Amino acid sequence: MSRMNEPVAWLNGALVPVAEARLHVFDLGIVGGVSVAEMLRTFRHQLFRVEEHLERLQQSLILTGLRPKLNAEEIASRLDEVAEHNTALIAAEDDLGAIVFVTAGLNPTYVGRDAAQSAGCSVGIHTFPLPYRQWAAKYDEGVALAVPEVRAIPTDVVDPRIKSRSRIHWHLADQAAKQLEPGAMAILTDHQGQLTETAASNLIAVIDGELVSPPVGSVLEGVSLGVVSELAQQNGRPLQRRAITPQEFATADEAFLSSTPSCLLPVTRFQGQPLGTGQPGPMYRQLLSAWNQLVGLDIRAQMQRP
Repeated sequence: MSRMNEPVAWLNGALVPVAEARLHVFDLGIVGGVSVAEMLRTFRHQLFRVEEHLERLQQSLILTGLRPKLNAEEIASRLDEVAEHNTALIAAEDDLGAIVFVTAGLNPTYVGRDAAQSAGCSVGIHTFPLPYRQWAAKYDEGVALAVPEVRAIPTDVVDPRIKSRSRIHWHLADQAAKQLEPGAMAILTDHQGQLTETAASNLIAVIDGELVSPPVGSVLEGVSLGVVSELAQQNGRPLQRRAITPQEFATADEAFLSSTPSCLLPVTRFQGQPLGTGQPGPMYRQLLSAWNQLVGLDIRAQMQRP
């Protein structure tokens, strides 16, 4: 590849300019949504919690039966190569999101079973500049959540430990949430009526002075949720994992969402009403400050930089 001053991606054995990275139209990631993925981010140009993310990717691969030709060490090496190249092209104060995905490969119905088996799984690695403006105002204004009629996929249908790219139910849920309140994000309930997660975030609430999040096994275990748990433990406020009803959540003192790109965002509205004081709360500010110290960066200031 000659144009090394461009962002690159690694796709099915080749390092190519991002603008030239193409997935086959017959790929089952497109045809059937059979794909798992991990999203990481950098802080000060260094990938964060790589081991945890790639361990979760391996878990998704095992649970889905996807067997890429690259092993875990080779994926980690290619990820480092892509991230090192692409961070060299951005400003010192900027950071990147990074994606690793694996699909089931070519559809045997279209290309024949032998050709599909020979090609194997598709593996892609790429980065993108973090879209700061998408989250900048939310650190102060907070996020609105709404519970749509769309329910979480039952855990006996799809194991929540799988980080899947099959997202149609989330698309429908977020559309429905915005009908309930413009700009709201969907927070789904399970079929027992307990809160679970959003399309891209884990939920944490402060209820009666206790820091709580939905039970292990009911949601995707976020790497960022693990960070919150560590920081809370260090501050003498261990994170409890238990069921939370919408009715109980509505009475929470404060709440926030953890995710890889934005790290921690306050929830200030729920079901069209203010949550707590309707402003980011003290536990949110304490945990975000601790996260800043962990990564050596003011996350809110970075996101709000002009």
